[in-house]
Amino acid sequence: MTLPLPLKMSSALALALLGLSPAAHAQVDKILHELRDPSSPAVLVAAHRSDWRNAPENSLAAMERAIRMGVDILEVDVRRTKDGRFVIMHDTTLDRTTTGKGLVSEYTLAEIKNLHLLAATGHPTDERVPTLEEALDLARGRAIVNLDKSFEHPDEILAAVEADHALDYALFTVNTPYKEFTALHPGFVQKAMFMVWADLHYRNAGDMIDEYLEKSKPVVVQVIYGGDSDLLTEVERLRHRAAPRLWIDAMWPEESSGHDDERALHDPDGAYGWLIAHGVGIIQTDRPQYLIDYLSHRNA
Repeated sequence: MTLPLPLKMSSALALALLGLSPAAHAQVDKILHELRDPSSPAVLVAAHRSDWRNAPENSLAAMERAIRMGVDILEVDVRRTKDGRFVIMHDTTLDRTTTGKGLVSEYTLAEIKNLHLLAATGHPTDERVPTLEEALDLARGRAIVNLDKSFEHPDEILAAVEADHALDYALFTVNTPYKEFTALHPGFVQKAMFMVWADLHYRNAGDMIDEYLEKSKPVVVQVIYGGDSDLLTEVERLRHRAAPRLWIDAMWPEESSGHDDERALHDPDGAYGWLIAHGVGIIQTDRPQYLIDYLSHRNA
């Protein structure tokens, strides 16, 4: 975990103490500029659980591979341990991705650190379960980190992110109505960089998005939709609201109306191309290299 910086120092000295060169910091600044500019034609790539096809999911190795590949956003999942620390783990249990068994919440950080992460084949590797701070430190100056599952302990995770001087590149997810969320977590939406997640299958999804847009400043709207017409209606509605960037998951056909990663293997224009043509500015994918190559070919 990074030590607190003195209150007054030059930006160059601050970067040096954080282990960053000004050039490295410029990379995440560029991504943040694109993220906050919904009018930009650039399409940002979010790697789902990082590069899990070539390294254990949510591992530091998977994150490093994804960053070197050129992704803009690392999507990772945050869980709390028995002793109140935060680790990067998708499931509530250790069984599927580690050599351990049982709930993450029933083990201390030290106990979890003794476990090994499993490869996609189920074989143990040398990789260990990262802490939230380790993930943030690895991405510092190089990529944005989307903290999925952060809505389970938002205030505590926000405090940990702030203590690690990572507020400017940690992207939180909020998935409950504005009044309900802000009553439970006062001050959160004013301090955190966050996106609103909504399922368009529900009638009040648009109202929830609108309330956040009216009363706060989300940088991203992420939606799940059932059919093309649902998405096109929402895109048009958001365009009139001068809404932030739109994020779509391409991992599964049911969340992208069939414009997904598997379709992209034989019809990339009908998958990624369709999403881009209809206003999607961020695509989350299980095939980040394939998407990056496609965008490079399109000069997008």
